[in-house]
Amino acid sequence: MRSQSFRCAGCSLPVEVKYMKTFRFCAYFGKYFCTSCHAGSRAVLPARVVHKWDFGEQPVSDFGASVIASLADEPLFCMDDLNPAVVKRVSRLRQALQWRRDAAVIFPFIVTCKEEGEGIKRWVQQNRQIFRPLEYQIRSFSAS
Repeated sequence: MRSQSFRCAGCSLPVEVKYMKTFRFCAYFGKYFCTSCHAGSRAVLPARVVHKWDFGEQPVSDFGASVIASLADEPLFCMDDLNPAVVKRVSRLRQALQWRRDAAVIFPFIVTCKEEGEGIKRWVQQNRQIFRPLEYQIRSFSAS
């Protein structure tokens, strides 16, 4: 709290030292928030997944929870680049990466297929992420 000048990281509400225990820590931002800005939400932190393959929920502020939720479906994580040790250690991730590489190879054939054209195109649009072998979303990690 001292590094935050005894203020909430969200709304800058000043706090007296005797009320510091009411402030809540946000593991996403690494700062303390008042109870108005931190309702006690918990979320899986992307950094912990990427670096430790840890899916444990951590306490996050309301804003932190909304940021994490908004990024859940964004293909932001290239695990081969960010943490190749996790790819080597986690067999299910390694298998998923191989399946995505295989899917990327057949992707051009799927989109040019004349059989059931609209149905296939609709399915490809809904599942487009599986054809990008190196990019992962946090939601796809937690589904494994």
